[in-house]
Amino acid sequence: MKGLSKLTGLMLILLGAPLLASAQPRLSLGSATGQTGGTASMALSLSGGTENYAGVTAKIVLPEGVTLSGVTRGALLSTGFTINSHGPSGTVIAYSDTGVFSASSGVLLTLDLYIGSEVAPGNYDVGFADRDKRSLVNSEHVLSNADGSVSVAHDTYAAPNNLVINKTYTSTLYVSANGNCGGKKPCYFTIQAAVNAASTGSVIMIAAGTYDENITLSADKSLTLIGSSTGATTLRKAPKAPKGSLILQMLTVKP
Repeated sequence: MKGLSKLTGLMLILLGAPLLASAQPRLSLGSATGQTGGTASMALSLSGGTENYAGVTAKIVLPEGVTLSGVTRGALLSTGFTINSHGPSGTVIAYSDTGVFSASSGVLLTLDLYIGSEVAPGNYDVGFADRDKRSLVNSEHVLSNADGSVSVAHDTYAAPNNLVINKTYTSTLYVSANGNCGGKKPCYFTIQAAVNAASTGSVIMIAAGTYDENITLSADKSLTLIGSSTGATTLRKAPKAPKGSLILQMLTVKP
């Protein structure tokens, strides 16, 4: 199928054309590791392919603060394939007017992810949108047959915790209202004292407890404040700081 007719066929798939009975190839998302404020790359792969395919569409569900910044062609796709992405979170499309991909397994697309500086370090799930969540035309996963007319029956897989986000800090400071930081140094009695001493890019780890302080960040620096757990570390007053200069994680602000 050539030219516009193939693209029209792909759009029919996205609008809900009948599925073609077939063996079950699988679309899967790989694992990735990145830093807050940085990038990560995740592979969208095919396995168990049994025929020729002309296109693929996948709606990806990303954690809050993680966005799709771009997509690149994988080894299974020739240069004849057009690739595209829509929106920061995150439909990816590949289709061809002239070619097909037929290998049984390999990488179709590599997703380029941007991790916002506000995202807490940890393990996150990146997966496929459910087929019954059809708020947009491109809100499901599609694997089209050789002429782009119907979607081949397939399944999807994404391992849990397949995105690991780390954070590299300039230095780490500790705060405990009773002065006991478990032997970790430097240890401060107040959050404000730690804020004053910290250099830009530092993290301040705050022990459980309630802190009734007037915390102010006036210097030109960026800091991260992390409590022991949400609900366990409470600030009686919201810190005052220039927008974007102070990141709060696992802290409760409650007058």
